[in-house]
Amino acid sequence: MSTNQRRFIATNFNGKLASDGFIHIDLAPAQPIHERDLQTPFELATRDGSHPPIQVQIIDIARLTFRELSNLPKCLTWCSHALDPVELATRIANQHKNITAQTECAIFFYQKIKTTS
Repeated sequence: MSTNQRRFIATNFNGKLASDGFIHIDLAPAQPIHERDLQTPFELATRDGSHPPIQVQIIDIARLTFRELSNLPKCLTWCSHALDPVELATRIANQHKNITAQTECAIFFYQKIKTTS
């Protein structure tokens, strides 16, 4: 992942982009993020424009299957989307075609990079 790359999430779920550190649960990216790419700064933006783009780095990733998503602790899915695990799994299934129990998902642990003005 290069430092000038821009990644997207659908919207500012749960107001998370205002936080200095946050998680986001979603499908795993088509191009894997390798350990060597962790802590590489990049811009994170919302597809719907609900929050201005911010500079972040991924500090960790937890990988899981779609089947495992509905068994996550509620505290994780609530922090990510303000939904319980089954509601989040249903939302993701409704947004993505051809999802299976073995579809790869991920919990992304983000840290906002503070910029000085």
